[in-house]
Order: sequence, then structure tokens, then C-alpha cells
Amino acid sequence: QQQIAVLLKKGYAYQTKNGVYFEVRKFKDYGKLSRQNLEALRPGWRIEPDPQKKDPLDFALWKFTKTQNLKPKTLSWPSPWGWGRPGWHIEDTAITQKFFGPQYDLHGGAAELKFPHHESEIAQQEAASNKKPFVKIWLHTGLLLVKKEKMSKSLGNFITIRDFLKQSKKYDGANLLRWIILSHHYRSPIDYNEKLVEQVEKSFLTIKEFLGKIQFIKKSRSRDKSRETKVRERESRISVEKYEKLFKQAINDDFNTPKAIAAIFEIISSLQNKIWQLSPSPVKKVEDFIIEKLKIFGIIIKPEKI
Repeated sequence: QQQIAVLLKKGYAYQTKNGVYFEVRKFKDYGKLSRQNLEALRPGWRIEPDPQKKDPLDFALWKFTKTQNLKPKTLSWPSPWGWGRPGWHIEDTAITQKFFGPQYDLHGGAAELKFPHHESEIAQQEAASNKKPFVKIWLHTGLLLVKKEKMSKSLGNFITIRDFLKQSKKYDGANLLRWIILSHHYRSPIDYNEKLVEQVEKSFLTIKEFLGKIQFIKKSRSRDKSRETKVRERESRISVEKYEKLFKQAINDDFNTPKAIAAIFEIISSLQNKIWQLSPSPVKKVEDFIIEKLKIFGIIIKPEKI
């Protein structure tokens, strides 16, 4: 209610017999985040049922209940303007202002929330506080699909995290779930299906077997000086730094986790055919690289016994 009162006082909001609305035309940057052409959107915009609205794009800050004389039976609260409930967008900025203040660094959400929800959040908060930007970095994630359909309760095609962990218990479900998410760029959709889970299991097995080979070499290989002399030249060409650079470049490139994961598989692939020709010293460096990078993603893989 405090934010709504400020917006009314500054002239960004107005009241009708049905509620209090934010006047979108008054906020010049509306549509900037999602790069929307508001003039093109206006004719087909879903209009809230209020003929007194100044513009179809104007959104509700406070919606009145039908009965104002008595306390309504529906979920509602008293306000200076009458009994009602807050609009969807104002709820979020009221919460964030209370805990973070008028500005903060990072705001996440699904791609479908970019417009109109996040656009409306920006308009409300910046109009009320006169401080820009409301948020420095926006991260919009791709939608979660199930067999190419959007996962939703209404369609009944959803799976809970709890159920997923139960179903994949023998495969270490928590790591599997993390890997499924990380193997997609955060802005890309994820199409969840059984084949995807199988692919992730195979990826895990590749890493487990490779780490198992390294463990075997470290524990069982004798440090034969003549052998070390023969492989010294070959081992001198094994450079973890190249893959460190690839990993960091990927993470710095809009948090490109699929590319970062590819750097891990690239070093594995480069050594698969000659792993048994190596001695403990260089393989230890490779092992440290793989374990450290997986740990960044919260993944701990136990090596397969060779």
C-alpha cells in the first residue's frame, strides 16, 4: 500500500471504481527489457475488465472487491482506497523493497515472466524511487518441457524433484538433476524425457570410468625410472592450462555451462587412448582439474573401480 500511495502521489497511478492502475504511458522505458513495441502490442492486448482504464496496457496495482460496505468473504485486505487485494506485480516489488531496498544486483525468473511481469516491476519500482536501474542483471531461464510440452500442474505432466530423486536413486539422482540442468544453457528450454536421463547417465559413466583409470594408475603403477624417461616427452605435452582457459571462457560467456562441461570432456577425450601410457604425476593434475570443476557445480562423482 505504501508503494501504491507513492505512485498515486507522483502521478504514475490513477483510481477507477474497480481499482488502482499504473499508467504505462507515463513510464517511458516500459518495454525496454523485453524489447517490445508497445504500439504493436496494444490492439491485441488482453484487456482487464474495466472500461475506465486509460489504456489497455495499464495494469492493476490494487483490485477492489465487489462489496465495499462489509468485509468481503474473499481473500482481501482494507486499504485507503477500499477493500481489495494487491496486483500481481506490486506484490513482488513490495517484498524486494522491504528486504533489498529500491535497488539490487540480480533478479531471476522464467523467460515467460519478462513481459509483462518484470517490465511492470521495473516501472513500479523506478517510478516510485527515482533510482535506476532497479536491477543490474536479469537472468531469464528457458522453460521446462516434458516431451515437448510445457510442464504445468494444469496439464498434469509434471514431476516433482522428490519423485525424480526416488526414481533415480541408484544413479545418484541429485547429481543427475544438476547435470541435466547444467548441460543446457540457462536461457534455453529443457525437454525432459527418459532419453535425456539415459544420455546424462552415460556422460557420468564416462567420467567415472576415466577417474577410475586415474585412481588405478596412481595406486598400482610402480615408479620405474626407465619408464618415466620414456614417457617424459609425451607427458610434457599434457597441459591442463588449456582446458582451464576454455572452462573460464565458457563461464564468463553468459554462464555457458554446456561449453564449460565440454571442456571437461575434451580433456578426457584427448587422453582416453593414451591414459595407460602415463605415469601418476600428470594424471593427478588432470584428476584435480576434473574434480575441482565438477565441485564448482556441486557435483561429486565417485570413480568406477577398475
